[in-house]
Amino acid sequence: MKPKTNLKNKLTDLFDVYKHERRGILFFIALIILVVGFNYSMQFWVDAPKIDTYQLDSLVSSKAQRKQLNKEKNFFAIDVNSNDTADWTQFGFSIKQVSSIFKFREILGGRFTDINQISKAYVVDSLMFERIEPYLIISANQVEFIEIDSTDITDEKSSFNNDERALFQFDPNTISFDSLLLLGMNEKLSNSLIKYREWMSPFSKPDDLLKLYLYSSDLHTKLKPYIHIKPVIQDTEQTENKEYAYKSNLIIELNSADTLDLIKLYGIGHFTASQILKYRTRLGGYYSVNQLYEIKYIRKENIEGYLVNLKVDSSQIQTIHINSCKFNELLAHPYFDFHDTKLLMNYRDKYGKFISLSDFKKAGPLPDSFLQKVKYYIDFDE
Repeated sequence: MKPKTNLKNKLTDLFDVYKHERRGILFFIALIILVVGFNYSMQFWVDAPKIDTYQLDSLVSSKAQRKQLNKEKNFFAIDVNSNDTADWTQFGFSIKQVSSIFKFREILGGRFTDINQISKAYVVDSLMFERIEPYLIISANQVEFIEIDSTDITDEKSSFNNDERALFQFDPNTISFDSLLLLGMNEKLSNSLIKYREWMSPFSKPDDLLKLYLYSSDLHTKLKPYIHIKPVIQDTEQTENKEYAYKSNLIIELNSADTLDLIKLYGIGHFTASQILKYRTRLGGYYSVNQLYEIKYIRKENIEGYLVNLKVDSSQIQTIHINSCKFNELLAHPYFDFHDTKLLMNYRDKYGKFISLSDFKKAGPLPDSFLQKVKYYIDFDE
């Protein structure tokens, strides 16, 4: 016979715990009540932080006042291409500020073609432009629109900005950096153009701009109608020297030449000459004219034009005393990186001085091409 189930005994067995377990349960219940009570009581003895909205309220209020002032002020509409100073001074501009606006208009080609161009003048901030914009107009008979096809706008990697373009006539040999930006060129291209005309040669025809690395053919198509180059009067003696060097194949020795010698060669300007001399100093001298290809800032196609006019005297190379030089002295040479220098210095400290170039291979895995380059710059004497 199956025994009867006693519900009371079942419940007693279910909730029956040891004495230390009851103490643990009571402790956690008390802790929960304490945390809840502490959180609730904070509102009575801790003040809420106060947020100062005075500046924000002032800005909102001042903007509302400006809008109201615009409604109450009896400004009269003006043509932005007008030369009447009084038209602009009604807005609160000084005579000097008005003059700056007129100069900015001249940079844009003598007239504004869009009202928003005025906001780009440095004397007109965004708040001022918002205030005067309703009173600015452009007479229809003075506007000459420049049609721009939206499909010609390149992506952000292009050298031409996607902003609105204000095209005007300019001479690439005299135009300023700021004016190049107004044409839509980015900063890198503007700097490149200025450096090219200063260090290489002035532009003699519009198509010369295509020599610039960042200057695209699409951009040239847009700007070419606005490029007007004044004839450049070159120094007669310098021109004769270049023509003589080009026609007679004048030979220049690289390790003894200075800037004046190098610029006699056709295709070498002051910038290129300075880069050649700087790299010669870092190397200690050239052992081959082909080392010019290692110079970072000179184009390879430019080097090919005057390579036949150059020679080297390797006896003038300044060598490094490998058995007595310091770590930083060897590391300063363009052909030795940190890894190579550390291998050689560690070998010298451990095994003594190097006898010949073949000892370099004992120091570590140094390729033959590396040894062929550095052999001209290493001296094994003390």
